[in-house]
Amino acid sequence: MSEQLVKRLRELSNAVTRADWNEFSMRIPAEKDRDADFVLLQAANKIAALEADAARMDFLDSIGAAYGFEDTHEGNRWMIDGPFNSLRAAIDAAIEKGNSNG
Repeated sequence: MSEQLVKRLRELSNAVTRADWNEFSMRIPAEKDRDADFVLLQAANKIAALEADAARMDFLDSIGAAYGFEDTHEGNRWMIDGPFNSLRAAIDAAIEKGNSNG
């Protein structure tokens, strides 16, 4: 999915430099992998998700060892030791706990 999205974003970028506005037409029914509005929305959503993940990792690094985690880590790979089904869930719980305490 990401490779296809990147390819289409580059095509749209090239179309702008060529003033080829036909690349920005919207089709009926919509083609989510082609239509510029959908492609740009997908890119924006991916950027927002990556920024949220980066913020989670920054938070985790800032407190050393978040609630629900062991005190040790290797690089940026923390070991989950708690009632969480994912790293995101554990970090979000730590952020929530931090927000409710302060």
